[in-house]
Amino acid sequence: MKERKLQITGQSQAQMLTLDAELKLLANNWRRVGVKITINNKFIPEQQLREAPDAKRQAPSATKRPQLESRIKMKGTENG
Repeated sequence: MKERKLQITGQSQAQMLTLDAELKLLANNWRRVGVKITINNKFIPEQQLREAPDAKRQAPSATKRPQLESRIKMKGTENG
């Protein structure tokens, strides 16, 4: 077993949260190839994907695109 120690100074709280998230992602990605990484002697649980709060909104209607394409065709026929 190899052990590494990080000493971090001068960071903001946001930077620490980002670093923690990146280390967790690294640990999960390396687990797939057999490497086990613990942070602060704690096993990192498998990442669970969650639905983003904005993902519940319905995507824009697909009917808007054909209308736009028809306007482009009409504009092109005027010049020709």
